[in-house]
Formats: sequence, structure tokens, C-alpha cells
Amino acid sequence: GPPEYVNGVYTPPAGENGNVTIRYSVVNSCRLRESGQVTIDVNADPVVSPQTLTVVRGTTLVVPVAQLASDDEPLVISGSVGTPPWVTTEPDRLVVSPPIGEPLGGYDFTTTVADPGGLSSVVRLTVVVTKVRSSVAGTSL
Repeated sequence: GPPEYVNGVYTPPAGENGNVTIRYSVVNSCRLRESGQVTIDVNADPVVSPQTLTVVRGTTLVVPVAQLASDDEPLVISGSVGTPPWVTTEPDRLVVSPPIGEPLGGYDFTTTVADPGGLSSVVRLTVVVTKVRSSVAGTSL
């Protein structure tokens, strides 16, 4: 087993995340030996930090789950709360598409990311909708 496995006790080091396999053997008084292994899923919450995204109205911004959180295991987006109608939540990404007429400014919402072990974290997001000046004299989108 790993070096942290001592006398039948495994204490994962700080920050450990993922599977740890411990192989063992048992010998009885008749000297019969039986061996096996145990796999332990040492799990930690996905690491998140608040995000501010800037998008020009009338365009689309795709935000992959890996941009929202990190983990040693694959992550999925399990849901979002408070999203504007022009934000689509998918398991592997957010799709942000404010229409041309959308008011400028910041829009706040949360998205939950989860790992296969069932742990999750909530990411606070702010989408700032901006405009671009058109090449047509003096018009803004």
C-alpha cells in the first residue's frame, strides 16, 4: 500500500484526491495465506472560485466545466440557479448568448459542479453584457 498505510490504518495526506489501492495478505495459524486488495476513493470537493465573464450581446460564449472548477476526477455541471434565459446549462459547459437587445450590465447566478464521488461545489458567476460599436457610423449593438 501507500507509505501512509501503517499497521492497518490509512491516513490520506492533505490534498489527496482519487483512488488509493491497498494490497493485503492474511496468514492464519496453519500458515494458510489469503491475499486481496481494497480500493479507497479518497475524495475532496471540487475547487471553485467566483468567476466574472464578459460577453458582447449578440454573440455566444462557451464556458467549459474545466474553466469553472478543478478536481482530480472528471466534473459535470449538475445545475444552475438564477440564470438569465439566454444561459444554457449543459453537463460539460455553459452556453452564454445574450441577444442584441439585452440590457447591458452584470447578471449574477450560481452553477453547481459535481464529481463522480457525489461531492459538489457551487460557483458564483457574474456575466457582464457589453456592446460593440458597429462599423456603421454611430450605431451600437
